[in-house]
Amino acid sequence: MGRIPEAIIEEVQNRSDIVEIISAYLPLKPAGKNYKALCPFHQEKTPSFMVSPERQIYNCFGCAEGGNVFSFLMKHEQLTFLEALKLLADKSGIRLPAEDTDRREEGKSLRLFKLNGLAADFFQSCLEKKEGEKALKYLRDRGLSGETVRKFRLGYALPSWDSLLQEAGRKGFPPNLLEEVGLVLRRRDKSGFYDRFRGRIIFPIFNVTGKIIGFGGRVLDDSSPKYMNSPETPLYHKSDNLYALNLAREHILKEGKVIIVEGYLDALTPYQEGVGNVVASLGTALSRGHLRCLRRYTREVVIVYDSDKAGVAATLRGLDLLVEEEFRVRVVSLPPGEDPDGFIREYGKEEFRRRVDKAPGLFDYKLDLLLSRYDPDSVEGKARVAREILPTIAKVRDAIEKRAYIKELATRLNLRGRITLGEEEILAELKKLRKGTKSSSSLPSREEGATLAERYLIQSLLQEEELVGEAKKLLATKDFHDRRYRRIAEALFKLEAAGKSTQAGEVISYLQDEELGATVARLAIDKNPYSSGAQALTECLKRIRKEEKKRSLKEFEEQIREAQVRGEEQSIRNLQLRYQALLNK
Repeated sequence: MGRIPEAIIEEVQNRSDIVEIISAYLPLKPAGKNYKALCPFHQEKTPSFMVSPERQIYNCFGCAEGGNVFSFLMKHEQLTFLEALKLLADKSGIRLPAEDTDRREEGKSLRLFKLNGLAADFFQSCLEKKEGEKALKYLRDRGLSGETVRKFRLGYALPSWDSLLQEAGRKGFPPNLLEEVGLVLRRRDKSGFYDRFRGRIIFPIFNVTGKIIGFGGRVLDDSSPKYMNSPETPLYHKSDNLYALNLAREHILKEGKVIIVEGYLDALTPYQEGVGNVVASLGTALSRGHLRCLRRYTREVVIVYDSDKAGVAATLRGLDLLVEEEFRVRVVSLPPGEDPDGFIREYGKEEFRRRVDKAPGLFDYKLDLLLSRYDPDSVEGKARVAREILPTIAKVRDAIEKRAYIKELATRLNLRGRITLGEEEILAELKKLRKGTKSSSSLPSREEGATLAERYLIQSLLQEEELVGEAKKLLATKDFHDRRYRRIAEALFKLEAAGKSTQAGEVISYLQDEELGATVARLAIDKNPYSSGAQALTECLKRIRKEEKKRSLKEFEEQIREAQVRGEEQSIRNLQLRYQALLNK
């Protein structure tokens, strides 16, 4: 945790009662030793969000979100760990060491943000130079005002191979740091670096707080690729960020909905014209990370992608995920060849707003699209329409809404002319589909062999602290084959070795990993199938050892086959002896 002493973090956590903190946001009701509520992270009618005062953790059995008091504030309030720590410290009356906090802020992440800011300033200055005249003219021809260009900090990357590299060097930033944030690439012969963005209009990408985390570049001619974005970096994760959300979020809250488009200009033009609740997915399929970004502001989504084939495909890919995450979804169909940017410039913002307001729901959109693709009068056409829309219906959780969709589908397909029969056939197919659908839990729905044994062993260690020391004597972290359980075991063993608590809340803080934190919370609250932790330790350890020997035997078998192919008689004999010795055990 940087320079903030772990002892202070532990003190803040110990003084922060998770029930008290969460009850300020949710109406918690007693449920045995725990408390329950409707989950704030997904829509539900039956409470599945549980808070354990004993273990100081929470877990939702519906969406698999879970963690400790820090995790809750980070998710619910969209805070960094440091911000959540400060908030809880203030509530607890604990003063954080200012000097140490300042040093942390001046750490590597801040230096990377400063580097991105310097790059944005440089690109902006290049847009105003003679070399940037063509780029500036392009932006003006696309209808962007000087105010919009400045507000979104648009710029231009010179055609030179190292103009940014040289500028950053003069300001004290070494090439390897530029490489880390994706601004330069290493030459093939390893002799140096060159600028990633050259001869392109630059669109800085901001996080929700307004800090620059990456860049996008567009060519001014017909060269390929037309658009280029920053790669995955310590600051930029394309599946967790939406373009323009930093400016759109206030408008989203005011309007009660978000409009999702694909590209930079598709977001810039509506914003300039007064449609401020627009964000762009930057050409990538919508991910759970994107939806987590939006969930804090709205549950209503209007998708306006390009009307070309690729745009329709992207729309369909995102629909089912939106349904699964319980967003209310509508889809705008634009005229052929149009995108949101061009449509607003040609038809105006009022017509754009009208289309958004009149947009059909996702079911009607997808059904109309499928009916236009396949012949609904043929048996094969009916089957293909039903087959492609059933996964969407299957993800709808509201039973009344789901039944209405089934009835509508049966009516539109005119199944045998008898609606009730059609509905029953569709329901039968839905049941088949549900049987083959995997659980959305952070834990796999089916685990076998050593993986299941590892899960139950970790669960027992989380539920009975006194077992951790004993387990540490009997096995090492390398004995855990599953990556998740190996990392949790590592946290447990290190905390135990340091004489610290191995309660679930402490483990979650140690791991600092959202997915693993949810897994820890789930395991700590879930019912253990073993009658005691000692029994679990004995039986799971046996199973882990057995599976480990199986893997070793398979490795020997492979090595023996390879030695036989090479004709290495001595190696074959040695390997067979070792194989037999292991088998005898």
